[in-house]
Amino acid sequence: MIANRNGPLSGQDFPPFIDSSEAQSYIKHAHHAWKLQITIHELLGHGTGKLLAETGLAEYNFDINNPPMNPLTGKPITTWYRLGETWNSMFGDIAASLDECRAESVGSYLMTDKDLLAIFGFTDNSGITADDRAYS
Repeated sequence: MIANRNGPLSGQDFPPFIDSSEAQSYIKHAHHAWKLQITIHELLGHGTGKLLAETGLAEYNFDINNPPMNPLTGKPITTWYRLGETWNSMFGDIAASLDECRAESVGSYLMTDKDLLAIFGFTDNSGITADDRAYS
């Protein structure tokens, strides 16, 4: 994935780290990669990360008796937002930056998921295939 917030470069304006022998491939893929990464960034990066919280006295937005599993430990979660706590109150001035970093990481990571790319039409039978996702 080679892109930036202003969109991919086009024509002969490609970054100096792109070898001229790969320019055509870069030009063919850059726009699609940029649009797809931004879509995944917005939909899944910002759209995931449910804030598990205590919503009232002894009320939760998850089953407190059967809490979700922590994907890193494989054990039930042990922390969540308490009454009155929010993303912004906990992370303060860096809350927006952290959210952008999380969304960007999710978008970049999922750009290699062949099943997800197929949802967007990049399959083994499309003009640009899911296998084009890797730079070798």
